[in-house]
Amino acid sequence: MRSNWHYHPELELVVIIKGSGTRMVGDNMENFQDGDVVLLGSNLPHHWRHEDKYIQHPEETGARALVLHFIENFWGKEFLELPEMREIRNLFETSKQGLNIRGKAKKTVTALMEAMKEASPGNQLIHLLTLLQTMATSREFTLISSKGFAFLPPAHGDTDKINAVYEFTFKNYQRKIHIQELAGLTNLSRQSFCRYFKKKTRKTYFQFLTEVRIGQACRILIENVKSVSEICYACGYNNPSNFNQQFKMITKKTPVQYKKDYLANN
Repeated sequence: MRSNWHYHPELELVVIIKGSGTRMVGDNMENFQDGDVVLLGSNLPHHWRHEDKYIQHPEETGARALVLHFIENFWGKEFLELPEMREIRNLFETSKQGLNIRGKAKKTVTALMEAMKEASPGNQLIHLLTLLQTMATSREFTLISSKGFAFLPPAHGDTDKINAVYEFTFKNYQRKIHIQELAGLTNLSRQSFCRYFKKKTRKTYFQFLTEVRIGQACRILIENVKSVSEICYACGYNNPSNFNQQFKMITKKTPVQYKKDYLANN
């Protein structure tokens, strides 16, 4: 998986064998973890960022994922237009928002992806058709990005700007960040940067920064190593009341309830 903001005409199917971090797809950002299975449609922008421990010590942590890229009509245009392919055509259309595959479908797709590694080229095609049909006939998925997300292909060098903003944010979210810093980073005026970021992500920069901070807070809560007040300050908040308010706005739960529900379900 590439760890920067990018897009491509091929669909992308990802199975996280081992690893965790932050996944950005379209206008959505959330954490990913072991076992996740995601299907991303054609030209849907995305960014996978592993936790620092996987980046700094890859040999020790052993992050691993299975990734498959394919174009919609790899069987040929006539085959894709067959009546029997209607469900898969609908899957390709729905995947333009990104799909988080769950339940039995997730287990089936993971097993088929593992089998494809050692299969002959002919059997790889059969496995691919089978896993696509599995996802196409299952309702065990959640949509990732909003339907209203409209991606504008970037001008030359534009993805470098957004990647610089993302990397800067992940390295500095623990402190107060000023818009002028980001404007300087992207060689834009303050007003131009705000317009640029909103146009590309459909959210303000400070909405994005809040999502980053709360996402990191969720991860620390799951690791069960710090108190809620310690997490508040570790994630860039100076006011526990404001932290609790922002946390509930993003997750629909208080930090204590979030941790309690996670432990109950795992």
